[in-house]
Parts: sequence; C-alpha cells; structure tokens
Amino acid sequence: MRPILTYDLFKTITIKIEDLWIENQLYKTKLKALGVSPQSLKEELLSEQKNPETRKRANQQFDAVWKQLDKAADWFVKQDLGKEPPPSDEHN
Repeated sequence: MRPILTYDLFKTITIKIEDLWIENQLYKTKLKALGVSPQSLKEELLSEQKNPETRKRANQQFDAVWKQLDKAADWFVKQDLGKEPPPSDEHN
C-alpha cells in the first residue's frame, strides 16, 4: 500500500511551514513596533511552549499530518528493506 503522503501534500505542507514563518516574522515586526521587547516575547513563548494545554491544542491541530508522515516513513522503510544490498567488493 502506497503512503498517503503525495508530492502535492508534501508541497502543501512545505508552503504552510513557509507561511507560518512569514506570519511569525510579521508578528515579531509588529510587536517590536508596539514596544514589545524581544526578551519578553521570548519569555512568553517559552511559557506557552511549556503549557500543557497549549501543547495539547498544537498536537490536536497537527495530528493528521503526523499520522500521514508516520505512514509514509513506514512505507519507505519497508520499500528500502526489501531491496537487495548494494554489491560489495569486500569479502567477509
């Protein structure tokens, strides 16, 4: 069975990650213009990253993507394991 992760889905994920980076940069710029210091922003971010509820929401948001990536990884490993080893000039 082929994995669900297709080139189009991978491209979509890549674009979403790039979009998140762009959004992150925009928010940082806007917050800096409003007088929020990079240090206080970093402290708040670390606090949110340690917050179990925030982490749970993030996991729920990305659960389907992680499952698809996991299935794809399993499929690729099985395909690779089924291949013959490369020829070797060494004698055992």
